[in-house]
Amino acid sequence: MKRIRKKPSAVFLINDENGAMLCNDGLWRNGVTFGNVKGCLKTWRKAGFARLAARKLGLKKWTIKFAYAGETILSNGRIEKAKY
Repeated sequence: MKRIRKKPSAVFLINDENGAMLCNDGLWRNGVTFGNVKGCLKTWRKAGFARLAARKLGLKKWTIKFAYAGETILSNGRIEKAKY
């Protein structure tokens, strides 16, 4: 039987040194908003783009988080699973 992999609906980057998340305007924030404005959380569709951004920014320690369909990203970076 072949294993089916789920693709993440959002991938985002966290700086491990201070716990801040990268936003669309290039700034790091601990509490983020969501939407289409500049201060919102920067998300990607694939982890490779987040890894490339972390290397370009010169981060020493970072975490890439994945959010899948039905999950919610909170403003502090935690991911809550859907309660069915």
